[in-house]
Amino acid sequence: MKKPAWRPQSSAETNVTSKAPKPSAIENVNRLELAAGRALALRIRESVDGREQLKGRDRALVQVAVLAAHGWIPELELATRRGLAEGLEATELSETLLHVAAYGGIPSANLAAACMAQVFADERIPLSVETEPLADKSQAEIDQDGAAVWSMLSGRPAMPPADLLKALISRYAGVGELAVRWAFGQVWSRTQLSRRDRSLVVISILGSWRLAEELAVHVPGGLRHGLTKTEIEEIMTELSLLCGIPTGIEGMRAARAAFAAVG
Repeated sequence: MKKPAWRPQSSAETNVTSKAPKPSAIENVNRLELAAGRALALRIRESVDGREQLKGRDRALVQVAVLAAHGWIPELELATRRGLAEGLEATELSETLLHVAAYGGIPSANLAAACMAQVFADERIPLSVETEPLADKSQAEIDQDGAAVWSMLSGRPAMPPADLLKALISRYAGVGELAVRWAFGQVWSRTQLSRRDRSLVVISILGSWRLAEELAVHVPGGLRHGLTKTEIEEIMTELSLLCGIPTGIEGMRAARAAFAAVG
């Protein structure tokens, strides 16, 4: 399958028809500048895609997570197709949207799900593999799984679920309960995506929002889940293209501060 690059449109793709009014000299200059800008963006995009610090499927997963979290749907369609071409399974791509819902918001995840469904239909991927149902777990099992995920992410000794819930609810009220019983207990604990890939997705989303305090938790968690420092730093390089260089710089600062904290 040919890999569709996520890229800006070329000048050839945006040429006006011969019936359009003749542009003024100023309009001609503006079009030349726009074409040059697109050509430069395309060159930079191809240069970063060629970097070996992240595998192609991992880079595609970063792109899907960030584009979905921000609701950038036209680019998400191309990134989804690229992910499939890079070897990502439809279940892995759709599983990413559960983290988008938890860390980027349900409205963004819903928009992204509609986009992915169309891509899967275009590629003749059966809808039966588009999503996997949430496991039918008891509340006690959800709380236990949530406590185990929290322990791995935070690097702290395991706590009894009731004690963890009490502590987080005391600090964050209802948000703390959602973190344990939804994000940790029902999303992170699923098997359709590896813990390493889940950390890759979440670090990408948090970095795109410049959430340094959250990255201070999830970067060490990502290392414990099997990501390397080089891979995490490359996420921030990718974010420079998706969200701008200042965002990449903030992400790199947060990542390196987290590296220093864990030694």
